Amino acid sequence: MPPVSGFRPFWRVLLLLTLCLWSISSVRAEPLYKDPRFKRLNVTQGLSQSTVNALLIDRSGFLWVATEWGLNRYDGHQVRLVTEGNVLDRTAIYELFEDSEGLIWVSTLWDGIFVLDPDSGDIRAEISEKSGYLDNPSQSAEFITEGPDGRIWLALDEKVVAYNKQTAELTTYFSLDQDQIKAQHSVRALVHYKNSLFVATTLGLYVVDMDSLKSRQVHYLEPEQRSMDAVNTKVFEFGDDGELYIGTVEGLYRLTPEQVEQLSQGKDIVAQAAIPSINTWAMVRRKHLYYLATDLGLFSYDPNTDQSIHLLNPELSIYHISSDQLYDLTLDREGNLWLGSDTDGALYWQVRPELFTNMTHQSAGLSNDVVWGQWQENPETLWVGTDNGLNRVDLVSGKVKSFLVNPDDKAVRSSSSIYQILDAGEEKLWVNHGEGTGLFDKLSGELRSLEALAVNPEMLEGGEHWGIHVTAEGKLWFVHEQGYFSYDPTTRQLSPIDDLNRSALLPEMSWGFIGQLPGDTTGVLMSGTYSLWYYDFETGEVKELHNIRREKAQRYVYAESWALDDNGLLWVSYPGVGLVALDAETYQEKFFYKRHQGLPSNEVYSLHFQAGGALWMSSIKGILKLDTKTHHVRRYTLMHGLATEEFAEFAGVRLSDGRFSYGGYKGITLFEPNVVSQSAITNPGVVISGINLMSRELALPYRDLNGSTIKLNHDDVGLAVDFSALSFSEQENVTYTYRLSGAKEVEYPPSAESRATFASLSPGSYTLTVWALSAETGEKGQPAKVFINVAYPPFASPRAIFAYGAFVLVAVGCFWRRRVAHRRQILRAHQATEQSEKRMQLALRGSDSGIWEWESRSEVLIQDRPSRVLGYEHAPVLNILQFSELVHTADQTRFVNAWTRYTKGARKSLDITYRLRHKEGYYLWFRDIGSGIASDGEVRLLGTYTNVTDIYATRERASLFGRIFEHSHEWVLVLEQDFRVMDANPAMRKVLACSDDQELQAKVNALFAQNPSSKALILEKLNTLKQGQQWNGETKITTLAGERYVVEADIYAVTEDNGISEGNQFAVTFSDITAQKQATAQLQKMASFDSLTGLPNRMLLLDRLSHAIDQAERAEKSLAVMFLDLDRFKYVNDSLGHEAGDSLLKVVAARISASLRKVDTVARLGGDEFVVLIEDAGAEAVSQVAEQLVAAIEQPIVISDQPVSISTSIGIAIYPGDGANAADLLKHSDIAMYHAKQAGRGVVKFFQEQMNQQVQDRLQFANALKDAVARQKFIPYYQPIVKCSTSQVVAFEVLMRWPTESGFISPDRFIPKAEELGLVAAMTRDLLQQALADLYRWRKAGYMVELSVNLSARHFDEDGLVGELSELMYQFNLPTNILSLEITEGALMADHQQAKEMMSGLNEAGFKLALDDFGTGYSSLRYLQEFPIEILKIDRSFVSEIGKSANAEEIINATLRLAETLHMRCVAEGIEEPHQAEFFKQRGCQFLQGYYFSKPLPADAASTYLADVVSANDKQAQVLN
Repeated sequence: MPPVSGFRPFWRVLLLLTLCLWSISSVRAEPLYKDPRFKRLNVTQGLSQSTVNALLIDRSGFLWVATEWGLNRYDGHQVRLVTEGNVLDRTAIYELFEDSEGLIWVSTLWDGIFVLDPDSGDIRAEISEKSGYLDNPSQSAEFITEGPDGRIWLALDEKVVAYNKQTAELTTYFSLDQDQIKAQHSVRALVHYKNSLFVATTLGLYVVDMDSLKSRQVHYLEPEQRSMDAVNTKVFEFGDDGELYIGTVEGLYRLTPEQVEQLSQGKDIVAQAAIPSINTWAMVRRKHLYYLATDLGLFSYDPNTDQSIHLLNPELSIYHISSDQLYDLTLDREGNLWLGSDTDGALYWQVRPELFTNMTHQSAGLSNDVVWGQWQENPETLWVGTDNGLNRVDLVSGKVKSFLVNPDDKAVRSSSSIYQILDAGEEKLWVNHGEGTGLFDKLSGELRSLEALAVNPEMLEGGEHWGIHVTAEGKLWFVHEQGYFSYDPTTRQLSPIDDLNRSALLPEMSWGFIGQLPGDTTGVLMSGTYSLWYYDFETGEVKELHNIRREKAQRYVYAESWALDDNGLLWVSYPGVGLVALDAETYQEKFFYKRHQGLPSNEVYSLHFQAGGALWMSSIKGILKLDTKTHHVRRYTLMHGLATEEFAEFAGVRLSDGRFSYGGYKGITLFEPNVVSQSAITNPGVVISGINLMSRELALPYRDLNGSTIKLNHDDVGLAVDFSALSFSEQENVTYTYRLSGAKEVEYPPSAESRATFASLSPGSYTLTVWALSAETGEKGQPAKVFINVAYPPFASPRAIFAYGAFVLVAVGCFWRRRVAHRRQILRAHQATEQSEKRMQLALRGSDSGIWEWESRSEVLIQDRPSRVLGYEHAPVLNILQFSELVHTADQTRFVNAWTRYTKGARKSLDITYRLRHKEGYYLWFRDIGSGIASDGEVRLLGTYTNVTDIYATRERASLFGRIFEHSHEWVLVLEQDFRVMDANPAMRKVLACSDDQELQAKVNALFAQNPSSKALILEKLNTLKQGQQWNGETKITTLAGERYVVEADIYAVTEDNGISEGNQFAVTFSDITAQKQATAQLQKMASFDSLTGLPNRMLLLDRLSHAIDQAERAEKSLAVMFLDLDRFKYVNDSLGHEAGDSLLKVVAARISASLRKVDTVARLGGDEFVVLIEDAGAEAVSQVAEQLVAAIEQPIVISDQPVSISTSIGIAIYPGDGANAADLLKHSDIAMYHAKQAGRGVVKFFQEQMNQQVQDRLQFANALKDAVARQKFIPYYQPIVKCSTSQVVAFEVLMRWPTESGFISPDRFIPKAEELGLVAAMTRDLLQQALADLYRWRKAGYMVELSVNLSARHFDEDGLVGELSELMYQFNLPTNILSLEITEGALMADHQQAKEMMSGLNEAGFKLALDDFGTGYSSLRYLQEFPIEILKIDRSFVSEIGKSANAEEIINATLRLAETLHMRCVAEGIEEPHQAEFFKQRGCQFLQGYYFSKPLPADAASTYLADVVSANDKQAQVLN
């Protein structure tokens, strides 16, 4: 680690100077890894600072990183800064050490030594030894360790000390003298050896006798070798055999055990230089190797062989690291290295066996790094096709020989671009390349084209061919633009494959032959756009096996490769869509994988099945392995040793020795799949690394929080739990799943997200269980758990609810006891007055009771209850079972059982409460009490019934009202008429800050003393309200705490149920409506004012304008309405952004307001439209105001530090001449403004009546246009595009025509209007429907022409344009590459970014893009650079000047040269004269268009024109390629 002492700048400067001189004079050895790949942890990932001084992996597996600006803990996903009490915040930290108790010792630069307890999170200052030379700072420790006696040993700046943790005793064992300290020398390391202590200093090595504490400097170098750097000792490391390694500024030295013993005795020795001339900062051991962090990067040293290897220089990586200096290194639990860099944070480097072998242009000598195809000739030889050259790779020696290399590096798609390689026998290869297909001679290295080989090459007529396949007979099959062909090497004959040419798989939709299924000798699989096909060449049948069209795939989606697994599944890759598994017998789809649903990318290629269930593939996200049994996907990336993660289609091959070779954009990658699979780390554990709340800070320790219990308040929100597998090597491949159980049970699916977030949790107890899933198998490892307790709100906790229930039960019990006592009194009175039945009946009726009687002889129940109480007028006499049918179903069983026990004598008395059904259907509560009398052997039962319904209802109401009173948020007071307080609910007491009943009256008096108006209002109502009356109204109250409220007061004069009041009591309720009032006021403001400028909006303007018209009418005066629209505002908004546009509108609003009188009104209608209302003003005065407004707005405005110039167009309407109401005045001023804008910028126009007529005409035309669109009245006309050299028709430009009864309406008139109305997209869609039907008919007839159509800026607002056009082409079974889309520069200027994205999508879908009217816009060259344009259309305005203007001809010449340089094609439009056509023919322009060849024609005429100009033997016209 770097030197830490603040008083050592001299040594540091001298050290750096020496290193610089050494680096100039010495030659570095080439590192083993010339392009090292790291996982980086720097400020971008959250590290506090990027200079890493020390690293530590603690016992839990967390990485601790010490920087110049604080201490960090990293779990593989999240960085947590250690800022406890700001003690270590932004503090330079230089050493870390974890002791046997798990405490972490932290050495700072100036503030001494601290101890961090991960279990508690506590940080305490432990050792602060002041410098003997400088006044302020405490000494830092460059080295800390734990001795055999449990004490902590520290190499402080000036001395070596041992610290007893129990007694806090500090013992000094070695010190530098004052002269050495003043010379800024320091102690750097220490190590124990028997009874001696070796001390490393900047002056050299010292040995201390532990008994006598005497020290002596010893030497391990010859005198002439003892330079300042060579003796500057920094690192000690003992080996297993007792050897000692000493790291210095000038090399690493190795001492034998005998030499170590001599040193301990104070004798000088001469050590062996293990690695000379390196500045060693730190070293660690992994198995038998030592790894060293040095000024030159990372080294390894093998003591068994005494060999060192310079492994890597960080500067040579792809990450632009500015320094090779490594200050520290440490091993993680997987045996990989974290490196502490000087400028780029911590670097993670995987120390693993070479799983992948990469052969690139740089490392192996391939002719080019972009690989398109491979073919293995024999176990020793692999042929590799690249973007420039064919390579023969010796798989044994690794030597490469290249052929067909084009010396022109700028060449594109030449014969050196090798796409496919197949065996041709007799030391020859079939090679498909950028210019076609050829036969390559392995011996001579020569390539002969297929056209040169064939005796009938005229069958191909030029053009591309692809998708080659060699049959069992040695014939070559391939796809050509004109169809499918076969070449017989024996006869050298080309012949069409008729079966395929007659099939539905058109050549332009085919990607060729992709191999035969195992054991299949009669057919071959074929790749089609969106689909997989099978060609049975014995029967001639061509059938589609599968298609992926439902995914709305674009033009370049095709079946790229396939593999058959052990389970009868055929796996097919569709790059751009994903991976599909089909039943190999029925070809029914079984599985479908795509991005975010099993795959990291939809671009997957080159499927290969490995015995045992693994499906391997390449992708643009590395190499993937799919377990076909568990469906788990394993990903291998740069960190596993790949040279690139981006591979290419059709570029993979299985080698004969079982290895796979995948080609991509960085050469080829070879690997043994079994070896790669065995290297994986399985079943990872998981730790809980952090817990956070959005609502408040949680003070949590720094340890693994697995098993922790987190207590949350009921109102805590935003709980986030972080977790990690602490697998730094597999960080991007490990996924997690977790389950929340408890009051809420939720299972979350696997995800790479390492954080579980919960917005809020209901009160209760929860358990969060987290699992990490193995990157290799997808299996769960050991879980981690967090227990979460969410507290209940104080008034809704189980304890509070229990208290409420207990209170209710006690109250009901008391009431019931009292009622029972009352009933007993009634029963005793009944027995006492048994002989007086009349008096008893009166008493019973007075208490809503009656008598019943039951005799055992008749078993009937005699009573008047059914008729008197239940409403059954002629109720029959009922027995007990019949009577029980009237009992509520919930009470029937209990009723019958009680009567049965009573009548059988099991009970001496009857006492039961139950419900009986009234005739009207509702139920009443009754209580029956009875006892038995025996007479003459007969049992007679007598009793009473009582209607207790009111008692139950009263009890329920009392309970309900009590709960409402206690829990209501309203403020409730119970007052008497003299304002004496009877009670107040908790909400009111909270406002009064009153908890004691004794001070309640005083608090209420104080409240209303400072609210006298509210008290007067309430007293008035207390004196006027009669019993049962109610009053409601609003008032304002200021609480004793000074809080102001608007409240709704409700006063009710309380009465008893019988209407009789016991005193004058009133319930006064206050409802807080402050927020409602504020919201209402805000809504009223929002409804009337513009939120951006604060000006009145349209609604308020209309209101003021109506009032102004009324006043002007009464006063017989005029007023003016001015309609303002800003010029070029959209340009400012689009170029500078919407925020700048908003700022501009605010400035303009302020300027308008400043130019008017206070009595005038200015309003914003929306966008850049303003309206000014000027009352009592004539035309002349209004005109002057308008001119002032124009001048004020035209003043320059600075927006976003840029000056902006803007103007306004103003239309004026005067009342009463231009309108009698607000609507007419606004409409007419808008019309006048429209005419002002047409007249130019900054113009003022007064409304005139003829303007209105023009508006009516435009409206009528717009309606007619809409009707024509709805009725699809537009028809296509076609103008031919001819090939300049042959005059062959290669395409038609489709033009839109609108026929009406009075003739055709000019497109110059209706197209702009359609764009303005947003109709042009629908019109183009209908036009293409007709045009594509014609095109399909022509191509089916053999006329292979293409189509060109214009797109406007409006089309770029259509989100689904690409899919819509692709769908249209698919409907007519036409490839997308025969449709050219002509786009004007104006469309590209409207929204540059949107246009760029749209054109990229169109280009990717296969459509050709043409720039129309080239040269007439503003930024043509910029568009050629940024947009995927293939065709330039030279505008007719230049063509018409040929022979007249030399400038125009030079512009045309420059355009043609530019197109040739950019590999674009040109179409000259507007050709009307022979000399114009000849002009372009001489200059090599490819295509011409104009009246010289033909005017635009309807479909039938175009068909006739084709038949006339295309000869019978030349129907296969050349296309725009």
